[in-house]
Amino acid sequence: MNNSGIFTNVNPNLMDETNYIEYCINNILLNVNTIIPAKIVSVNGLLATIEPIVLSKPINDIPAPNPPIIPNVPIAQLMGGNAGIIIEYKPNDVVLVGVVQRDISSIKKNWTYLQPNSNRKFNLADAIVLFKMYNSLPTTYVKITDAGGVEIKCSGSQPVSVSTTGDVTTTCNNATITASGNLTTNCQTASVTATTQATVTAPTINLSGNVVISGSLTCASATIGGKDFATHEHSAGTYKDSTNVLITGRSGFVTANDNLN
Repeated sequence: MNNSGIFTNVNPNLMDETNYIEYCINNILLNVNTIIPAKIVSVNGLLATIEPIVLSKPINDIPAPNPPIIPNVPIAQLMGGNAGIIIEYKPNDVVLVGVVQRDISSIKKNWTYLQPNSNRKFNLADAIVLFKMYNSLPTTYVKITDAGGVEIKCSGSQPVSVSTTGDVTTTCNNATITASGNLTTNCQTASVTATTQATVTAPTINLSGNVVISGSLTCASATIGGKDFATHEHSAGTYKDSTNVLITGRSGFVTANDNLN
């Protein structure tokens, strides 16, 4: 087919029909946005203002136009039902942005199914932040390994909080808790069961409340009521037994010089 007459006023490189069709298709595709990198300008809750990084390049030494600033871009979170992982994005984060095929302006207001407000397609106004792009791993993370391990690492001095109204169950071979500061446990009833031995080591152990011991008690020394029971003696006194018989003499710590008669 010879349509050379329609190419009389175009670039000589486009005189060929095939080149011209390719040129037209490429120009149409330039207006179709799919997945683009962008920079976070600011964050307001679950909405971000972004600035695309790569949209076009200079043509014939004509600078490319400045990328537009796009407000109210939803931030996708990793969620299912009411469960999810919350990611906090910060200004200057480089993210990958997906552009939805249809107008989602009405959905962003109500977050339910609604007809599009316009016929626009692949428009930057319908962008969604997908995730952050970076060339190194985060310093605070949850890592799930192929071998079945789970690693949770936190950086900085921010507290780590686990909160639930249900029960917490931990099952493992060995458990170690190391705290450079204090360890505090608050509960209604505490129970520790050791099938072999339980050991508590500290310079001082304070027990507040009544102490009930079922079994024998072995200790190097014991001070009760201010009296050292390792060397304590009772002075001479009187005592009546259950038959009202008077008993006199010393009691308590016995030495080799004591007369027990």
